[in-house]
Amino acid sequence: MARRVVAWASYGQGPALVLCHGTPWSSRLWADYARALSAEFTVYLWDMPGYGASSKVPAHPVDLGMQGELFGDLLAHWRLDRPHVVAHDGHLHRAAV
Repeated sequence: MARRVVAWASYGQGPALVLCHGTPWSSRLWADYARALSAEFTVYLWDMPGYGASSKVPAHPVDLGMQGELFGDLLAHWRLDRPHVVAHDGHLHRAAV
């Protein structure tokens, strides 16, 4: 099976702020906000599985459970314990709780 790729980027310096897009969007939804907020925060953007620049392999699950698992993996990768999180809709919130 093809490897899963999760696209992400970070900008600025300061307290951690993670911006999460909703369905069916991508992190591009947050681009202007990320640029503005990067003056005061380290802003993290990511494309949820199956969206934006992240891989879109039909065999890879993209359900809420997988989104929550990958979000947790990214927080660990970024070494973030309790960042500020802004989500476009409730999907990720339900997956991460």
